[in-house]
Amino acid sequence: MRAFVLGLAAALCVAPRSAAAQAAYAADTSGRAAPPSVEIHVVGEGPELDELPASIASWFRGSTSAVKVERSAVLVPDLILNPGPRAGVRIWIALESPELVRVFYVVEDSPGAPPRYLVEETLLARGLDRVEAEQLAQTAYLSATALWEGRLESARSELEAKLSAAVLMPPLPAPIDAPLVQRTEAVSSARPAPAREPPSWRRRLRLGAAYALRFRGTQGLAQGPEARAAETWRRESLELSGGLRAGLWLPEQVNADGLELSFAGSTWNGGIGAGFAFAKAAALALDLESGVDVIQRHTVRVSDGTLRADGGRVELSPNTSVTLGASVEHAGIAFLLAVRMTVQWQRFRYGIAERDGATVILTPWQVQPGLCGGAQW
Repeated sequence: MRAFVLGLAAALCVAPRSAAAQAAYAADTSGRAAPPSVEIHVVGEGPELDELPASIASWFRGSTSAVKVERSAVLVPDLILNPGPRAGVRIWIALESPELVRVFYVVEDSPGAPPRYLVEETLLARGLDRVEAEQLAQTAYLSATALWEGRLESARSELEAKLSAAVLMPPLPAPIDAPLVQRTEAVSSARPAPAREPPSWRRRLRLGAAYALRFRGTQGLAQGPEARAAETWRRESLELSGGLRAGLWLPEQVNADGLELSFAGSTWNGGIGAGFAFAKAAALALDLESGVDVIQRHTVRVSDGTLRADGGRVELSPNTSVTLGASVEHAGIAFLLAVRMTVQWQRFRYGIAERDGATVILTPWQVQPGLCGGAQW
C-alpha cells in the first residue's frame, strides 16, 4: 500500500515525459530493481541543513544499502551534467534562499550509459523548518524513484537553464571520471567559497492558545483561556513580534465577612515581544503588554439581614503585564510555559458602606503574579 501511495505522489510531482517516450521506457523498466547506489549532496550553509541529509537518506535505506551523503558549500555544474560512469541515482539539493530550494537529479542506468535528468523547484512558506525539511526529503525520494523507473524526466536544456540561474563555481579542471570527493576538494582549493549574504528578516503570522492563572490576593484566583495573534519577524536566532491577546476570566466566588461576591470578565491586551533561540528547537521569549480587564462583579449572598446588596457592576481595570517564558518546538508547533506579572493601575476596595463610613473587607493586590501555558503555531 505504501509503495502505491508513494508512486502515485511521485507521478504528480512534475510533468512526465511524452506519452510515447514513457510507454517505450516503461516497457524496459517494468519490475525494475532499486538503484544500486544513491548519492545525496546538500549544498549550502546553515543549521537548518544539518539534519536534512540524514532525513533524505533514511527514505532510501530500506531499498538499497549503498547510500552516500555529502555536504558542500558550493554548487558545481560539471558534477551534475557529467557525473561519471557510475550506475545509480545522484541528488543535489541547493538552498538558494530562505524561500527557494532547487533539486537536481541525475540517473545512470548502467556504467557509462547516457545520464537522464530531472530538476525541481520548491517554495518554502516558513523557511526550511522541520515540517518543510521532512516534506522535502519525501519529495526527493519520490522524484528520484520516478526518474530511476522512467516515469519522470527533464530535458538537459532545462537543467542547464536552472543551473545558470544559481550561484555556481567554474568548470572543473579534473577529469570526468575522477572520484567525487577529490574533484570537490580541487575546486575548493583553487578558489575560496563566495561570501555568504547576510540573512534577511522572515515575516510570519503566528497564532496561539493558552490557559492563564492570576493570583489576586484576597479577591481569589482568576483563571481562564486566552488566545493570541502576533506578526513576527525572524532572523537567525532572534525573533521580534507585535500582537494582540484576549482572554476570558471564568466566574469565581469569594466569601468575606458574610458577603459572597462573584467575579468574572475578560482581558484585552496588546504589546511587543522578543524571542531568542538558544537551541535548535528551544527558545526564550519576553513580552511587554498593556491593556484592560473588564470585570463583572455582583453580590451573590448577604448573610446579615441588616445589609442590602447592591446591583451588579462592570469595572474597567487598566494594567500592564510582563511575560517571561520558555518554549520547545516540535513539528512546527511551539509549546510554551511562562510566568507573568500584572500591575493594576487602579486600586480596588470592596466592603460595606455605612452612614459613618465604609468597612473594607476585600482589597485585591495591585501587583498580581501568574502563570500561563499553551501552544502557538
